Amino acid sequence: METNYHIHSENKKNNINKIIETTPISVKYELPEVLLLSDNDKVEGHPLTDPYYTKEDKELMKLMLSYFVEFMRLSKMNPLGKVATKKDRPHFSVQLDGNEKLRCIINNYEKALEMKSYCCVGFFGTKSFNSQSKLNEIISSDDALVSILPEFPSIIGYVTIQKDKPETEELLSHLPNKIDDNYANIVIIENFDVVNEWRRHTVHRDANQYLSPLYYHMVRIHNAQISIPAESLSNYFQLYQHDPLDINFIRTKYYSFTPDGKVNLRAMREYKELTFASFLSPNSFDFFQQVVNEIGKKLNVKTKLIDIYPIINSGEKKEELINKPPHKLMVDYGIDFAFMCGLAFVVAGPQLLLPLVSPVRIEEHYQDKPIYFSNLIIKKQSTFNQLSKELTLLHNGKDSFSGYEILNHHLKKNEGTSIENYFKKSINTGSHLNSIKSILSNADDDHNLVASIDSIVLDTELFNNRISLEDDIKIIKTLGPSTMPPLVSKLSSPHSITYSKEIQNYLSSTEFSTLFQPILLKFNYKRFEIVNSSSFDDIRKVIN
Repeated sequence: METNYHIHSENKKNNINKIIETTPISVKYELPEVLLLSDNDKVEGHPLTDPYYTKEDKELMKLMLSYFVEFMRLSKMNPLGKVATKKDRPHFSVQLDGNEKLRCIINNYEKALEMKSYCCVGFFGTKSFNSQSKLNEIISSDDALVSILPEFPSIIGYVTIQKDKPETEELLSHLPNKIDDNYANIVIIENFDVVNEWRRHTVHRDANQYLSPLYYHMVRIHNAQISIPAESLSNYFQLYQHDPLDINFIRTKYYSFTPDGKVNLRAMREYKELTFASFLSPNSFDFFQQVVNEIGKKLNVKTKLIDIYPIINSGEKKEELINKPPHKLMVDYGIDFAFMCGLAFVVAGPQLLLPLVSPVRIEEHYQDKPIYFSNLIIKKQSTFNQLSKELTLLHNGKDSFSGYEILNHHLKKNEGTSIENYFKKSINTGSHLNSIKSILSNADDDHNLVASIDSIVLDTELFNNRISLEDDIKIIKTLGPSTMPPLVSKLSSPHSITYSKEIQNYLSSTEFSTLFQPILLKFNYKRFEIVNSSSFDDIRKVIN
């Protein structure tokens, strides 16, 4: 049987049998209805439901997962051999001053190595004011739960960790027990089917029914998916250790208890919003925003588009994050889909990202295809009409295909040298738009600044009359064509499986092109076309 205050994932099963008998004191009372929370909701009077804790919990779950993965890696380097008994699970424990700070158990080593993705349950308990009275029973219950793990081969591993105390008085005020340390754990599982078996086991059910309501003030339980950027964890150790494992939340359940063990809150938050991001020039952001809004309307789901670099630049971890490749930032910021440079997709690879569509521009030089160019521009008044070693190159970063890589390839092929050795010097301006501004504001008599600009960025500026080929700049060389930057799906996202094909089919459809035509024309686009990994072989040839 289920714990009698259990929240069902299928909400229509909740709030049916609401009169329960609380086990510790055998008093019947009415359960509170299950509250359904959106991404940003918090329940009044229950500060531990604040979405702030979702982000904090996720970071701690990532840390616990990293300990599990590292223990698996070390175990693979030094094979464990056959386990003598079922209770002899590989494990390690870290203790300080007699208190356990961290424990990791590998419950199914072979299964852990062969799987490409896992499911995960994260448990975060906040102790009640009188938790000490139940401490010995909780310890015994925990030992009993660990001892039955071998009965569940679909449970891959288990990690528990002591949480740090809150750093601010405000966060500390959310805790009824400000003295005792709180713990969190993750249970890594093959699939969510085993969760039902696990919670129906007598040991687990009794712990939830008899002990949790008196030991804890609040419990948060996160259901999540973990994706490995390789064919298996074993393969990951050999090839992709630099890429992080991604944790994606599916839902969170909240339980709060009164001091006498009654449930006074049941709530559930499901993470159904699709998060998009743009890693491209900000002068295309408004167009992408319209596209994302239309996707939400068509699929009848909440969507949002974030402009990632302003967020990074205003954050505390700017120096750490600003040079991270887009696919890693997608993991850090929980991004499901992204508009990005084709080079960024190629670097990440098809094991991490799935290209869906690329747009087609209206201008004739795009040849009615999803392609673009790299335009080498210089100030109109300059006497230079071709590439010269006397020029100073402005670029938007060495990780840019249109701004750096394709020009570097051209120089190696035709001049036998690289950007750094050919030009007088090269300067990273941080963006195509910054490079354009620098050229326009160049007051030197010789006007010796040149920049390799993404043709989409340049044509957008020209289309909006912010610059002019007649008065401001001239194009001295054009490189390309190259495959247009795609909209990609992060394969580790649960939303990728659910929505990628639907988004791809809709954006590339006549229905979309017809209904969305006014917006497409407003931004000088014709349509979207389906692309796949091989569509970007032209970029692979340039960088290899």
